Amino acid sequence: RAVAEHRLDFCLVSRREGDFDWIPLVDNPLLAWLPATHPLAGAPSYPLKAFETDPFIETYPNKESDNSRVFLANGIRPNTRYTTSDTLATWSMVEAGLGVSCDNGLNAENLNGRVAVMPLDPPQIIAIGIAVPSLDTLSPAARTFLREMRAHFPEKAGQHANATKEERA
Repeated sequence: RAVAEHRLDFCLVSRREGDFDWIPLVDNPLLAWLPATHPLAGAPSYPLKAFETDPFIETYPNKESDNSRVFLANGIRPNTRYTTSDTLATWSMVEAGLGVSCDNGLNAENLNGRVAVMPLDPPQIIAIGIAVPSLDTLSPAARTFLREMRAHFPEKAGQHANATKEERA
């Protein structure tokens, strides 16, 4: 919303609809987080439906998040037992055995501990990118940042239909 209202130059976010230009960076899987002692911790995947019965730790309750959007799209009502407003707190609670959770793969890349991180069944993919009010009005600093981000995620660089030739380069 802040991007569409021109209060932000850009926002790194999962794909949303709105009055802004979208620059895709990476398709990232939503992953289950389970305590290492969970019976499914060694399984090849975690059933999405299991969030309805396992104690669930919800990050960012009452806000639109990747988790809430995936649950809504799949008709899942998680068995929420705890809530946090911090991904690291959620991770720590899962590690302590208080329940299960999920988050996109990028958020778990640098977290360590006794948490089983596994794909969901069926797989859920989150499109992550940059929302900008307009590619035509980007500030020089925002344009430089965008170029740097694209260098880190080359698989999606230049795929935005509204990108100028300069932006695709």
